[in-house]
Amino acid sequence: MILDILLSSEENQKRYAQTTFYKERWFNENGLEQRYVATFSLKYKAYMERLRQNHLSRAAKMVERKTLKNKNPNNPARYVEQLSFTDDGEIADHDVYALNLERAQQESLFDGYYFVATNLDGDVADILRINRQRWEIVESFRILKTEFSARPVYLTRVERIQAHFLICFLALYLFRILEKEIGETYTLSQIIAQLRNFQFTEVSHGGYVPVYTRTALTDKLHEISGFQSDFEIVSASTMRKIIRSTKTK
Repeated sequence: MILDILLSSEENQKRYAQTTFYKERWFNENGLEQRYVATFSLKYKAYMERLRQNHLSRAAKMVERKTLKNKNPNNPARYVEQLSFTDDGEIADHDVYALNLERAQQESLFDGYYFVATNLDGDVADILRINRQRWEIVESFRILKTEFSARPVYLTRVERIQAHFLICFLALYLFRILEKEIGETYTLSQIIAQLRNFQFTEVSHGGYVPVYTRTALTDKLHEISGFQSDFEIVSASTMRKIIRSTKTK
């Protein structure tokens, strides 16, 4: 309740974008001292929302193809309902597949929250830092597999496989630097999506018209890149300068 009030305004959401809120308690269970730390962060909330949207998209494809794979707690198939009966209780001629949006809604109530159980007696800030690094590592591997298509690998020669993963890790490294430069107010997937959306249409007189929507993120990307591309019309010479500058940075 307090968090809802504190983060109700957009200004406070920006102010606390990198803040991790927490509460901790020590409990004695069967003679063993356990420390429980409940945390909440907007960055982790955005990560969970993005992950769920990805799972819902994959689940929608399962519904379309009428295929239901392993239904473990982390599999997108958990959002797919397989109905084998009609509304009047009769056995259906065919199985019916549908998205379980109610389950997605229930899960969203816990976005941003994470619970840690430990017997460490150190500073809670160290525990929070370790916990944050843990899910950021998981996020990095997920981005490698999805955004950068690190897997599956359609190569057989060892040196080419090594080159493939080297390129993927270098791309991830560069995007992490970009994330820091922006101030860690946007997730890596948000940055990648925005960069992919930087599209232009060439017009007859030799200029270019931006076909993307200007946002706070595009402004920030322009700021750290040292050029602007969101004019109503970008001349061909300006576009050449922009492309030239990206190759020298």
